[in-house]
Amino acid sequence: MSEERSPYYAYYVGMTHGLVYNPEMIKEKDLPKSYDDLISTKWRGKIVVRSPLKGVSGATLVSYINQTRGMEWFRKLGANRPYVVQDYIEQHRMVLKKKYPVALSRDLELASYAQQIKDHEGTVSNLKFALMKEEVPYQYMVAALNSKPLHPAAASLFLEFLLSKEAGKILEGSGYSAGQRRLEHLSRPKVWHWEMDSVSSMYEYQSYVARALRLLRDGGAKIEPVLRYGVPAFE
Repeated sequence: MSEERSPYYAYYVGMTHGLVYNPEMIKEKDLPKSYDDLISTKWRGKIVVRSPLKGVSGATLVSYINQTRGMEWFRKLGANRPYVVQDYIEQHRMVLKKKYPVALSRDLELASYAQQIKDHEGTVSNLKFALMKEEVPYQYMVAALNSKPLHPAAASLFLEFLLSKEAGKILEGSGYSAGQRRLEHLSRPKVWHWEMDSVSSMYEYQSYVARALRLLRDGGAKIEPVLRYGVPAFE
């Protein structure tokens, strides 16, 4: 992350893409080491993924795959019969209930799901999060301020607070990883950073995420019924 700061926006938090797995079904040492591993027949019928249409996390993964492997990767993944679900709650539930051993997810989604399980059921989830050994897509979140805020001093103070250690602890306690500090702990061969920095970028990726879902379907992926007909609007 650059030390340079804009008076109008800042990268204040980050989320790491990786694998959520059930340790009662698979050991960490046996997990896929890269996205190329996922299209191996070894993982046929063993992966659950969230629809690429759902939110910025889907756009991040589609962007990463498109830049590193090309969109046809999604057709190859589809041939391995992954289960494509609508939201992260169902995705993690399938792993928790031992329907699938592994899910493509982010550290934030697992933390959020674990908290919901604790709050609503009073139990502790045994699901684990692991980084792939060969590559780590890392997603920044941006806080932006109006260039002409009604209260400039208060706006600047809020932006400074988001970058503080105090805010970092609050965010990390909620499942987010503080961007700069998280990167310092990633000693992996490839760490890929992604940001959606404009509305035009969002519309640009709208077509990509819709195409990714079609390729998954055409390849043979098992699609959750609510996603089977038509293409929902991009969130």
